Amino acid sequence: MADVEAVVRELERLEREQARIQAVLQKYQKMEEERKALLKKVESEINEAKEKAKRIGIDIDSVLDEINTVITTDDKLTMPALSADDYETLLSLEKMQMAGGAGEFIKRIVAFAKRELAKRKILAEVSKVREGGVVNFPPTDTVFKVFNEVVSVVLGKGEEATADDVENAVKKITRRATAAAGAPRARRGGGRRTRKTGVANYIWEELQKRGEISLEEGAELLVDAGFYDDLNSAKNGFNSAQYTIRRWTDPQTGAPLAEYENGVLRLL
Repeated sequence: MADVEAVVRELERLEREQARIQAVLQKYQKMEEERKALLKKVESEINEAKEKAKRIGIDIDSVLDEINTVITTDDKLTMPALSADDYETLLSLEKMQMAGGAGEFIKRIVAFAKRELAKRKILAEVSKVREGGVVNFPPTDTVFKVFNEVVSVVLGKGEEATADDVENAVKKITRRATAAAGAPRARRGGGRRTRKTGVANYIWEELQKRGEISLEEGAELLVDAGFYDDLNSAKNGFNSAQYTIRRWTDPQTGAPLAEYENGVLRLL
C-alpha cells in the first residue's frame, strides 16, 4: 500500500512539473512574441525617421556614420612618447609611411581631423530640420540619441549652433550611457540591498521568471544584484533564501510553492 501511495505521489508531482514546464514555455513564447513585435515596431520607427530625414534633404546615412565617428574617436590630440629620431621623422610629413611614435602621432592627427570634420558635417545636415521639419529617432541606440539631441540644440539655438554644440551633445549622451552601464557595479559598493527577506524576495522574483534556479545560477544572480561580493557568500545566501522560500505556501490550498532538489530550486 505504501508503495502505491508513493507511486501516486510521484505521478502527481510529475503532473505538476509538466504543468509548470508548460506554463513556463508558454510564458517565454509570449515574451518572445512581444520582443519580436517590439523590435518590428522600433525598426518601423527608425525607417520612418530615415525617410523623413531624406525628404527634407538630410543625408541621414552619412550623418549617422559621422555621429558614430565623433562618439568613437578621442576628443583630444595627445603626443605619444617620442624619441629624437621620431621628431626628425616629423619634419618630413610628406612621407607616406612612418614608423614608431611618429607614425602613431600622424594617425592621431588624421583621426582628430576626421572627427572635427564630422562634427561640422553633422551640423550642416541636421540644420535642415529648421526648414524641413523635426526628425526624431526612437532612442534605441546611442547614435540615434545623439542625433535627437543635436536636433534639439539646432532648433533651440538656430543659426547660432556650432560644432561645439555637437561635441557637447555627444558628451551629454555618452556620459548618460556610461553612468547607466556602471550603475549595477556602483550599487555593489554603495547602496547594498537589505538581506535576509530581501534576498529571499529577490530569488522568488527570479524563480517566477525562470521556473527553476540552480545553486550556481542563484549565487551569480545575488552577486550581480549587489547582495554579495563573492560567490561563496552568495551561495550561502541562496541556500538560506531557498530554505525560506520552501516554507512559503499557497494561501488558498496550503500547498508549497517551491521545492529544492539536487541543488536546484524549482517552482511548483
